[in-house]
Amino acid sequence: MKKLSIYLILVSAVLLLTCKKSDEYLGPDVDKVFGAYELIDSFKISQNAIDFRQEGASVNFSAKFAAYEDWNLKITGLQSGSYKEYSGTGDVVNINWFGTSSALPVLQRENCSVVFTVLGEKYTAAESLFIDSTRVSSGVLIMDFESGVPTSLPNFYQSGVNFFADGLGSAGEGNSFFNAGGEVPWDYLIGLIEFPALNTIGQSHYPLSTNQHNVHFNVMMRGDENLPNSFGIFNFYEDDDGDGLWESDSEDMWSTGNIFINKSTWELYTRPYDSLTLATSGEGANGNGILEPEKLMNVEYLLLIDPVQGEARGDLDYLIFTEGGPLQP
Repeated sequence: MKKLSIYLILVSAVLLLTCKKSDEYLGPDVDKVFGAYELIDSFKISQNAIDFRQEGASVNFSAKFAAYEDWNLKITGLQSGSYKEYSGTGDVVNINWFGTSSALPVLQRENCSVVFTVLGEKYTAAESLFIDSTRVSSGVLIMDFESGVPTSLPNFYQSGVNFFADGLGSAGEGNSFFNAGGEVPWDYLIGLIEFPALNTIGQSHYPLSTNQHNVHFNVMMRGDENLPNSFGIFNFYEDDDGDGLWESDSEDMWSTGNIFINKSTWELYTRPYDSLTLATSGEGANGNGILEPEKLMNVEYLLLIDPVQGEARGDLDYLIFTEGGPLQP
């Protein structure tokens, strides 16, 4: 890996030199590229406890070498198993970590191991870090299920399935999630649940940007790799005339289309609002046909499977709208 990195650096230097006068050298320091390994400043962590709820809170990690080295840094939650990982090539390491995760589930309030390694060399440093509070994601939170599944949410589920249930432990974020699954031999629909703005945030409409291109819908989803044909659909109901009601024959319903949920691990699903599709006929197809996120009043989730395929699984966690880009977990 180091040889490849050095090769790429040298190639870049040669290309730069061909564009400059012969007495100008813009390439990397040869001693740093080919120099022997030497640790100048040992690995340091700025603090061993952090409250990421504080504005701008971060942890700094640093080290310095005499020559360019390939390095890796991994922060692992000892309870959640989640992690944040960095890697690079250079003689200086200077990283500010703001509490994000490289994969789901997200890091929790927990103790973490911090391991820094110089690849190909016999140097490894280990530290400990306690996350006192996790970061607060910027956006309009629909539901995180930390207080369970509110009974006020409109729902329908077939007899004999566990669609409307609280899931404890192994959540995508926090400690609880929406446990959705079951088998219905006579129908595609396992169940559905709605998230009206009035029931979730206490407002008639979700406070979203008027710019459809700037809004992203995000949700953490988990299925079962042994039930690969499970799929979900999210529908978005817009109040076109602003009267606080949704009329099926005169207002828009937009949809994600089928989302196949076939992994046993939590996955972040993000959909730009401007990529939603309008109902083609029947209910929700007769509005103004214009994506207007600021008029959104309800989000609906349906879990489905071909009944001949048997059981379905489609757990949910941490539904949130973000603006300017997808959720950074």
